[in-house]
Amino acid sequence: MKKKRTSTIKPTKTDPIDYVAICEGLTVLVNCFNEMLDSTGERDRLEKRNREKLVQAYFLARNFLPRKTLEEKIGINEKRIKQWATYKKCKTSVLKKCFLNAPQQLTLSEQEKFKRYFTDPENSNLPRNHIWAKARREGLYISRQTFSKYAIAYAGLIEPKERNKDHEGETITARKPFTILHMDSTMVKCSNGERCYIHFIMDNYSRNILGAVPSYSSKSETVAQNLKQVIVKNRLYNRSIKLYCDDGPENHGFIHELMRNDHRIRISQIIGTYIKKSNNLIERWNHKFKHIILKKYKLESFQHLADILPEMIDYNNNLHLPVLHTLTPNEVIKGKKKKDINDAYEVKLAISRRSAENRTLNCEKLCPNVKQAYYGRRHQKEKADTFINLK
Repeated sequence: MKKKRTSTIKPTKTDPIDYVAICEGLTVLVNCFNEMLDSTGERDRLEKRNREKLVQAYFLARNFLPRKTLEEKIGINEKRIKQWATYKKCKTSVLKKCFLNAPQQLTLSEQEKFKRYFTDPENSNLPRNHIWAKARREGLYISRQTFSKYAIAYAGLIEPKERNKDHEGETITARKPFTILHMDSTMVKCSNGERCYIHFIMDNYSRNILGAVPSYSSKSETVAQNLKQVIVKNRLYNRSIKLYCDDGPENHGFIHELMRNDHRIRISQIIGTYIKKSNNLIERWNHKFKHIILKKYKLESFQHLADILPEMIDYNNNLHLPVLHTLTPNEVIKGKKKKDINDAYEVKLAISRRSAENRTLNCEKLCPNVKQAYYGRRHQKEKADTFINLK
């Protein structure tokens, strides 16, 4: 029997693919997405968060499209894409930057020293700028901005508190010690419930606390006694001194009687009305005493305060302060100045040493599990040479 022939349908010729039209359509879509990103203002943030995906997509698209076309469509240079691809997040670095790609960052030894100062329990009561001043004087030659950048990367950002500007008084600045003094009283509460007053006298030039007397009340007799002790201890007789204080009752009475009876005291008392003359320097000290010094020394009772107050004042007068260019109040009041530290040469030497030391590190040992997404022509050439040698 003859087999029936099955009818075969000849395939029809399809229309040729119009790649030009497809490219124009994709261009319209890409331009639309770019306009949407630019209008939201989130383009930079999204690029930063999705760099790895963008790098992978770029190198895949690079197999089909020329470089100039891609650069025009996404608005990013290929050199920038390669920089992102070679960027490695180092687990050892505080900034999570590769030491070879970012050789200007702190060396491993400097970063370990930074961590030691930053996490030291002895410095837990100090602000970050005070920790920097201490570390700078003890051999960590970095700027305060650099220390702040590493502190933010290591422990996060602390939003600064807005200060209330209750006055617009002129700034009071002394040119030498023992010319302008500030006097004020503050109240503290002990753990047993006792409320105590502390009367302070501060030197404007050095931020040195010259006198501190505790009492149960804010009587002018105690304040006058504190002032007389400061004058006798620092030999301030027959010296023209401006004394700034507020208009509280403790700054009258016995204070006026002391200056009126002893003609060797040449003090002109100025009341800070917070309109023209300000006494805010010692007001800031009161805030510092409560929020920094008392974090280190816990007050139990009035007697405990009387016993430990000299140690607290000595601790403050030996703190390295950023406002004094890392000097301590005791150093400044004795005549030491910023030029006497002479650490500019050490800072330049540390900067020049970092690049050379970071470039000699073996990244494969520091970060064995982190690999680059793009190695560049140099690595490809080395790989080809090793393949030829194997043959």
